[in-house]
Amino acid sequence: MILGLLPRYGIIPPMMESEHRLIPQLVLPGQIVLDIGANVGAYTWQFSRLVGPRGHIFAFEPYPPSAHRMSSLASFLDIKNLDIVQSAVTNEISNVFLTPPEHGFGGWYDALIHIDQSPGSVGLQVPTTTVDREVRLRELPFVDFIKCDVEGAEWMVFDGARRTLSEHRPIVLCEIEDRWARRFGHTRGEVIEMVRGLGHYDALVYENDRMVPLENALRPHQNVLFLPMDSQNAIEDAERP
Repeated sequence: MILGLLPRYGIIPPMMESEHRLIPQLVLPGQIVLDIGANVGAYTWQFSRLVGPRGHIFAFEPYPPSAHRMSSLASFLDIKNLDIVQSAVTNEISNVFLTPPEHGFGGWYDALIHIDQSPGSVGLQVPTTTVDREVRLRELPFVDFIKCDVEGAEWMVFDGARRTLSEHRPIVLCEIEDRWARRFGHTRGEVIEMVRGLGHYDALVYENDRMVPLENALRPHQNVLFLPMDSQNAIEDAERP
């Protein structure tokens, strides 16, 4: 929980994702951010600080212990620009099962929990929602930024966000790995092309403190940043060290 809180105060430990250093150039005061797969809030607290009192964060975290930790900390810190939504984000309104957390060095790895589509799953059942549904029900006038980290279910998330991506064209930061995407029947490339097509996006990665076109990236497991093609100012700002 402490590590998740540090970005709220501008402290980025070296073991956290390098994209945390990029976020202040992309998330601005007064904006609306969707944090999909928030876990305990490593990005959420940073978003909350950056959008300020005029902005708002919607953090989607289906795993109850993680959502409760976020809620307790938000209450303790009196954070008012955050809604925590205890639902998985997919492309339909239903229920899904989550895999149990994996045990590793130092405790349980809650961040690796994902939707379990195996037959006869007996995991934890949680409700689902879609981005388009949440935007419509909450009457959000705009969505400026989406961060997505759902351990392979990215295609479902963006399939349920078609209208939002096409009409609002938010900046999107997403972890997409082939090894996780394939367990849901899709490839990393398919997810990337879907998002590119829906919002007319450029796909980039953060490499050595600058933005690099995805095609020039050397590593296959980097987070992908989708910027609307007409956001030249955002690209230039993001490239500044």
